[in-house]
Amino acid sequence: MSLTLRQRILLTLAPLLMVLVVLGSAGVALLLRLGNSARAILRENYDSVIAMERLNEALERIDSSFQFALNGRHDEELLKRARQQYDQNWTNFLEALGVERKNITLEGEGDLVQRLDELTEKYKSRGDGFFSKDVAIEAQQQAYFGKPDGLLETFNAIKQVSGQILRINQNNMEDASQEARRISVHSLGWFMAGLASAIAVAGFSTWYMTQAILRPMQAMTQ
Repeated sequence: MSLTLRQRILLTLAPLLMVLVVLGSAGVALLLRLGNSARAILRENYDSVIAMERLNEALERIDSSFQFALNGRHDEELLKRARQQYDQNWTNFLEALGVERKNITLEGEGDLVQRLDELTEKYKSRGDGFFSKDVAIEAQQQAYFGKPDGLLETFNAIKQVSGQILRINQNNMEDASQEARRISVHSLGWFMAGLASAIAVAGFSTWYMTQAILRPMQAMTQ
């Protein structure tokens, strides 16, 4: 059965339309996959990184409050400001720690958070004692500089543990970013291959359509 000219044109264009549909679907899938990878990076690690940065900032200011108190022991106003700074930054510290407790996503992160909880409890207990009324300067100096488990030593231990939590989350963000780039390059390769196929199909379709139109005309003129 011979085909009409319209049927030949539609038959010629059908493969091209199918390739375009496949390419469009692949492009959408690529964008969704990359988008999901980017969201995963932020969702799983970004909150922990920010929490540890804020925790360390509060920790530094808590430590500064001890130093202000030691250096200003004869200045009531300075001692008052040191205690206010201590209390305010414990609020910030515990808020950041609470965020991290709810965002444990990596292997080993739970153990680090547990260790951070233990150090925090010790640090706050000794810090509250440091700022107790009628504590002699010698006792404050011993509480801050004393070993083992003085405030300064515990401060350094907290810095070390929080730094580990920060580092593993940053490393995971970098790994996820590299994975997203790998997916992008891989998917782009397939997309370019599909595009080349579409161009080839388009070229063949154009040639075939031209032949389908010209053959009847040539037959009529002969």
